[in-house]
Amino acid sequence: MIILARSSCCWSSHRRCVIATVDFGTTDVPTAGTRVQISASLLQVKAIELHARSGNTGAMYGGVSDVTSTNGRELRPGEVLVLDFGEGSVPFNVFWLDTATNGNDMDWVVVLV
Repeated sequence: MIILARSSCCWSSHRRCVIATVDFGTTDVPTAGTRVQISASLLQVKAIELHARSGNTGAMYGGVSDVTSTNGRELRPGEVLVLDFGEGSVPFNVFWLDTATNGNDMDWVVVLV
């Protein structure tokens, strides 16, 4: 993990300083149709980027705990999804992945507060 602390950061209109943590990782989904949680952390996410590895052999799907190939956000190999929650945030543990083919990987970077 990389810890960032800036005295002039502004996450709200009140100009309060927020200490943010930036974390990078890769989540493997070994079995198609069996969703995997990205993290069990309850830390709050300000922004997250999901990147389906270009070497994947099929689509991956991002979503919440019920994600499947029919209700998740599809990411083809090499595609990127960026979610920025602006003034809000969500717990890190709400993000799950599924895959169309066994053994695909999703790289991610997240800003936690």
